[in-house]
Amino acid sequence: MSFGLFTKWWYVLPLDGRQTYLWGFPFAWVGEGWQTSGALQFFVLEGIVDFIVYYLCWFIAIYGLTRYIKLTINKPTLYILRLSAVIIMASYAVGISISYPTFNTHRHFDMQIIRSGYGVVWSYQTDYEQLLPQQNNTIPNNPQ
Repeated sequence: MSFGLFTKWWYVLPLDGRQTYLWGFPFAWVGEGWQTSGALQFFVLEGIVDFIVYYLCWFIAIYGLTRYIKLTINKPTLYILRLSAVIIMASYAVGISISYPTFNTHRHFDMQIIRSGYGVVWSYQTDYEQLLPQQNNTIPNNPQ
């Protein structure tokens, strides 16, 4: 569930591309597609590495916790966790299937990171003008 909810976002300027958002931690594995509005592009290698990192972090945390504390989860809580995981995966499957996705083996472009942050997947900022570095558009004083 944490893999699909909590992530890092990057607002980037790809080389020979338009400004876009990328998501994933520690590597960006999904981003806005460029072929049509609402499309997504996925980078498979980065996604696999991100999944392994998330899995290892949770495994180490739970393993370390259960060494010192006996952890028991009652059936209703376990049922709610499983149900919420299925709902999250199903919503991602529907969202991906209707977004005209493209799948690439890896990220094939260089990029300049303009801004980044952490949060839930839907919390990225969509006002592009606020994210761009401020430029001084004043004309210098040129006496004649």
